[in-house]
Amino acid sequence: MPPSIAAWLGSLEAGTTPQLAAEFDAGARQLQQILLPLQWTSTATPLSAAVTAESGGVYKVNVYLNVNSTSVQSANGAVTTVTYSLTIDRNADWKITDVGGLQNALPTK
Repeated sequence: MPPSIAAWLGSLEAGTTPQLAAEFDAGARQLQQILLPLQWTSTATPLSAAVTAESGGVYKVNVYLNVNSTSVQSANGAVTTVTYSLTIDRNADWKITDVGGLQNALPTK
C-alpha cells in the first residue's frame, strides 16, 4: 500500500473501534485501485454536526462537510456537501462504532 493511502487509512481509522477499522481495512485495497489511477485528492471542511438520538450512552450524530476533490478527470476540482451518520459509543471510550451515508439528508415535509 502506498504511504499516502496508508496515512489516509490511518487517519480514517483514528477514533474507531477495532471492528470498524477492520471494515475500513477490508475495503482499502479495492478503493486504492480506483483512487491511484485517478490521482484523486480531497480535503474536507467541517460545516456542522448534530446529535439526532441517544440511548444508553450511544449517540447518533449527523456530520456535514464540504469536500473539495480533484482528479485527472476534474483538474479544477469540485466542491460537494456530504452528510455522514455516525454512531459514537460513550461506553467504548467515545469510539466511532459505525459510519454510513445519510439516506434522507434533507428533512421531509
